[in-house]
Amino acid sequence: MISFALCAASVGLWVRGYTTADTVMWRTGHPVDANWHRMDYMSRSLHGRLVFWRSGRVMDRQELGDDIAGAHAKLENEQTLHHWANEIRIFRRTWPAPAEGFAGVLGFRWQSAVGGSSARLGVPMWLFVTVTSVIPALRLQRWIRNRKRPGSDADAEEVEGAVPA
Repeated sequence: MISFALCAASVGLWVRGYTTADTVMWRTGHPVDANWHRMDYMSRSLHGRLVFWRSGRVMDRQELGDDIAGAHAKLENEQTLHHWANEIRIFRRTWPAPAEGFAGVLGFRWQSAVGGSSARLGVPMWLFVTVTSVIPALRLQRWIRNRKRPGSDADAEEVEGAVPA
């Protein structure tokens, strides 16, 4: 049942990704001397793919203020999981750019790291739907095969009260 739910969620995210860009971000960080090193790990569904990337930066005294210990305590207790949705029109259809070669033909996307941001990997949603549909498809096939086979569990239930001849 879980595999079917994952498949249905993948299909739903795939369809929704053509109108809305859902972003999930996991934020973490740690103190480095008087500064704070923040890392954000993100994924976004848009235009039929999931895009993964990370970004990081060092927050210095100018951002943290005069109370460094208080700022560090506040940042340590900051919510780590964030979600937001955007109108899809604000994102370019070509972000990130198609990968080179056969991977690009399959719908994979790749953007190298530039200016302090990490590389971005775009994975086509059809891959997630295909992978998550394998187990439900095998179970459906087994269920159909067992319904058609004489002497299967379905036949045994129908003739449970019958007297053998």
